[in-house]
Amino acid sequence: QGTKVFMAPNAVNGMKGGVGMTYLASIVGDFNSDIVSEIAPTNGNAAQPIPVVKTDSQFWFNPHLNYRVFMVPALIVLILTQLCGFLPGISIVFEKELGTMEQINVSPVRKGQFILAKLIPYWIIGFFVLSLGFLIARVVYGLVPVGHFYTIYLFATVFILTVSGLGLVVSNYSQTLQQAMFIVFFFMLVFIMISGLYTPIDSMPNWAKWFAAFNPLKHFMVVMRSVYLKGSNATDLLKELYALIGFATFFNVWAVLSYRKKN
Repeated sequence: QGTKVFMAPNAVNGMKGGVGMTYLASIVGDFNSDIVSEIAPTNGNAAQPIPVVKTDSQFWFNPHLNYRVFMVPALIVLILTQLCGFLPGISIVFEKELGTMEQINVSPVRKGQFILAKLIPYWIIGFFVLSLGFLIARVVYGLVPVGHFYTIYLFATVFILTVSGLGLVVSNYSQTLQQAMFIVFFFMLVFIMISGLYTPIDSMPNWAKWFAAFNPLKHFMVVMRSVYLKGSNATDLLKELYALIGFATFFNVWAVLSYRKKN
C-alpha cells in the first residue's frame, strides 16, 4: 500500500503552470535517484523491484487534451464577430452610395431610433448564427457546454450590441463601401490577434495584456470557454459582463452621436 499525494498546479497561466510542473517533475526525479542510490547497493534480491515515486498527471477541464474542446467555442465567437461586426459596418455607407440616406435624413426619425432600428436585425442574425453554431458543435464535434445556454445568450446579447455598435461607428465615418470594408477588416484582425484565440492572454507581455483588456472579443471568448469547459455562470463572469456592458454603451452612444442627420 502506497500513499497518494495530490498536487494541483494552476495552469490558467500556461507558462507559469508549465514551469511549475517542470520543477515538480525535476524534484520527483531527484528524489527517485536518491532512493535508487540508497536501496540498490543493499538490495540483495535482484528480482525485487526498487520502490520509486510514480507520477500521474490529469488535466481538470480538458482531461483528454482534445484541441476541439478549446477551439470550437472560440471559433463560434469569431464567426459571430465577423457577421455582426462586418454587416453593420457597411449598412449605412451602402445607403449613402444608393442615395436612400437622403430620404432618411429628411424623415422625422430620430438618430437614436435609426441606430436602434439598424441594430435589431443584427441581434436576430447573431442569435440565429449562435444557435446554429451550438447545433454544429453538438452534431459534428459532440461538444455540449458544461454550463447553461442561457448564460451564453445573456452575454451574447451584450456582445452583439457591442460589435454592431462598433460597425455602425465605422459606417458613420466612412464615405465609400470599400473604405468601410478596409476599416472593419483592420479592427477585426487586431481584435482576433489579441483575443486569446491562438495565444493565451496570460502568456502575453504586459503591454499586450493592457490592449487585450480593451478588446470585447477577448471577454466574450473567455465567457464561451468558461461556460463550455468549466460550467461557469453569470456570477462567476461578472468582470466580463461589466466590461461588455461598458463597451456596448460606449460604442452605441458614439454611433448615435456620430450619425449626422440633417432635417
